Amino acid sequence: MPNPLYKIAERALGAAERCERQLGIGAKNRADLGLAIVSEQRSLAEMNARYEETAGGDSDDSEDQETDPRLAIVRGKVV
Repeated sequence: MPNPLYKIAERALGAAERCERQLGIGAKNRADLGLAIVSEQRSLAEMNARYEETAGGDSDDSEDQETDPRLAIVRGKVV
């Protein structure tokens, strides 16, 4: 005889899968909703361009690295 908790777990998993479909979590669910990843890539390119503009060309390298918060994470510091 199976454990009665399996039925509860199966219902919870089904609810989670329905929510994933509705929110577009996962590649297939995103494609079904017609969502594109391209806009996210574009925003990353825009962010890189913004940090290149703020860094400027006339300051030294240590100042350039501090203007980009992603570099602090790479070095192990949390800003």
